[in-house]
Amino acid sequence: MQVSWQIVRTVFRLGLFLLFIGSLLSLPLSAFAQGMDEGVKLFNSRNYEGAVKKFSALVQTQPNSADAYYYLGASCHRSGRTADARRYYDYIMVRFPGSKAAEYAKTAAASLAPAGASTAEKSDKKGAAGKDSASGTKDRINEIGELQGPDEDRVPLTVGNNGHMFVPVTMNGRRLEMIYDTGAEATCVSLSAWTRAGNKVPARPADDMMRGTGGVDGFWIEPVTFGMGKFSRTMNISIIKSLPQGMDGLVGQNFFKDLQYNLTGSANYIHLLRKNSRTASTSVPYNTIDVPFTRAGNNMHVMVNVNGHPLEMTFDTGCGTTSISRFQASAIGLRATDGQYYEGSASGVGGSHSVIGFRVESINLQGIEKRNFMITTSSNNFNLLGMDFLGDRRFVIDNEKSLIRFFR
Repeated sequence: MQVSWQIVRTVFRLGLFLLFIGSLLSLPLSAFAQGMDEGVKLFNSRNYEGAVKKFSALVQTQPNSADAYYYLGASCHRSGRTADARRYYDYIMVRFPGSKAAEYAKTAAASLAPAGASTAEKSDKKGAAGKDSASGTKDRINEIGELQGPDEDRVPLTVGNNGHMFVPVTMNGRRLEMIYDTGAEATCVSLSAWTRAGNKVPARPADDMMRGTGGVDGFWIEPVTFGMGKFSRTMNISIIKSLPQGMDGLVGQNFFKDLQYNLTGSANYIHLLRKNSRTASTSVPYNTIDVPFTRAGNNMHVMVNVNGHPLEMTFDTGCGTTSISRFQASAIGLRATDGQYYEGSASGVGGSHSVIGFRVESINLQGIEKRNFMITTSSNNFNLLGMDFLGDRRFVIDNEKSLIRFFR
């Protein structure tokens, strides 16, 4: 079973957090694992002071956890405690040489200004409108112009490997093929597609760093005029160096989150409508299964039951295979010793990593159920509801009412 591209949007889903690490490199004791999960949630919600307190306590109880130390350093980094962040990064590189955490700590430490540098010095080094923070990067990603176009349009859709939905787009008038990705907070383009469209590689250092499937990578932010069908807007787009070969990019939530869209993996088009258009309400039948979603940044989160266990998952049309974190897999009792599993790999930003596939008895989204269903788990700390679950369903994303409305 091929598993590819499924977690290439990881940082975009979580607000482009600097060097976000979702890995649990080993299955820890349950109390510690629960503490890690709580700390990660604090970090993901940008409650960095709370995360510092949580991970400070965790490293006292589990001093051999490179992950806890990395999160502690990253939380200090995000909260502006650069001296503490540097100290923890240095400790990780010395204490856990050769580990993934040491690799990420090295990259993170390199992004810090030299000891004693002023805030102005750090801003100058970024070369990105003087912004050197997670909120600054996120603000720039969400700088979008007014949507231009008609009340509605139908955009051609091609279903590719693993159910990925490719749509034609334009970037500064040049045509590309991108994946329509509800799990991507921001619209991004591969560096190869960027140069193929007649643009130069940015000469400045990367504007920020991101954590992807296989590691850490830098990205640049550039203004473009971006179009899909008859809709277009000026916006900032992220240029990613290590998207998989042959992948032009991802159409993310910052382009289409103020539209209503009607789609299915089995159709040959996406129907885009302005929320206040006259036909928006008539495009949805009366007897839909309405699934509420919440927003975390631009991400859409839904509640899913896996073998009867409730999990919050990202609604992700850009993910071919449904995936849950290693911690969550352990929490609901999925173990490789039970048989019913396979080993594979997933590729994305930064390279590839190994995954384990498990067959679960049931997965249920508000009454929409699949049984004897295969999901994957890996060291990435994300729960993603992918196209293997969604691909045969037709649904409308109603952003005005925060509902995913599935046709019966």
